[in-house]
Amino acid sequence: MIDFYKNTYMSWNKERFDHLSKLFNINPKRKIRQLSKGQKTQLSIHLNLSSMPKVIIMDEPTSGLDPVIRKEVLNLIVDEVSTNNTTILVSTHNLNELERICDSIGMINKGKILMETHLDELKENIQKIQVVFKGEIPNEIENNSDILKIEKSGKIYNIVVQKDIEKLIEGIKKYNPLLVEMIDMSLEEIFIYKIGGEGYEFKDIIQ
Repeated sequence: MIDFYKNTYMSWNKERFDHLSKLFNINPKRKIRQLSKGQKTQLSIHLNLSSMPKVIIMDEPTSGLDPVIRKEVLNLIVDEVSTNNTTILVSTHNLNELERICDSIGMINKGKILMETHLDELKENIQKIQVVFKGEIPNEIENNSDILKIEKSGKIYNIVVQKDIEKLIEGIKKYNPLLVEMIDMSLEEIFIYKIGGEGYEFKDIIQ
């Protein structure tokens, strides 16, 4: 397979292949069928990065890798973009990894792209507000169309809002709440709140 890549891609870079060999440490004399799932993933990344491509499409690139190699692969992806100006498209269910390495993201549900945006912009536009009212949540807040979801735990309401966040906070403060606090959200949380499940009602209050 190494010979196949070397003879197929004119951009093959032996110096880079040798450098990456120190990281992946796979015996080049072994047959592919003898490799584990994680080793096959490493070999694929090793060969493709050594081909110096302008565009790389990766599907679950860290699947089957141990934590140490996974971290190194993520660092390689970032380095590939910054050093060689390579465009990399990553498809994965591991959203925590995407949050560490991606500039832009798209969310797909049932084969349709629901949204496509810069990661920083997404995290600015979808935020969680933690609120404690003196009584129950006011109808004005509960029925606000900008709210994706409301969760209740004891006296605390966690309100996920997707736009006009400052306006909603001003509306909340009119009721003199005991607590109003912004909570950071992970990409995984945003995905769950944005996509939901079949028949899911975002506006339900979960107690």
